[in-house]
Amino acid sequence: MLGGVSPGEVFGTYVSLSLSAFVFGSIGILCSAALRATAAATVATYAAVILIFFVTLGYGAIPGADTPFRSVNAATAIYHAVDMEPFFRTRLPSWMIGVTLNLLMGLLFANLAMTKLEHFG
Repeated sequence: MLGGVSPGEVFGTYVSLSLSAFVFGSIGILCSAALRATAAATVATYAAVILIFFVTLGYGAIPGADTPFRSVNAATAIYHAVDMEPFFRTRLPSWMIGVTLNLLMGLLFANLAMTKLEHFG
């Protein structure tokens, strides 16, 4: 019905895409909270998002490599979502590791943004 795509692949890809959007949004909020000028925050956000996207894309697109964290990037998660990859002493589906790392990165950036906000009495 889905053209040879398993429901696990669809689920893993959608969750990875959602959490990538969360990470990129939290980077935008962090840059907005840290920088006063709107233009500077926009440029910093785009630069950080593009840098993170291409670094994780290059890492996840290594052909034939059995490396962890291949699904951190949403573009590579499409191809590796249900692949089993090493994670310490066990093997887990790639989407689980990518989702966990994206969630932790998003929460870290959101927490850093909260520490930059001003408090008014």
